[in-house]
Amino acid sequence: MTVEFHPEADDEFIAQIGFYESQRSGLGDAFVNAVYQTLERLLAFPELGKPAGQRTRRLLVQRFPHSVIYQYKNDRLFVLAIAHDKRQSGYWRDRT
Repeated sequence: MTVEFHPEADDEFIAQIGFYESQRSGLGDAFVNAVYQTLERLLAFPELGKPAGQRTRRLLVQRFPHSVIYQYKNDRLFVLAIAHDKRQSGYWRDRT
């Protein structure tokens, strides 16, 4: 199975890493590790996340107020967003 990021999801992820690193040295790396652990769980169990729309699912990132928003089809995990939980719900829907 492969993981692919929507370009805007990739941009969000990079921005969030920078934000956390600016808050405390090493926190950006901790965020990266938490997101990667979430992706590893999804690769093993792609239906683990809760439904978040048509063919779309959401799984919380441990230790951080973020969720991985994704679609799974034909052995491909497509990440639509690494969404902060306080951000407007569904802002990523046009990425599907």
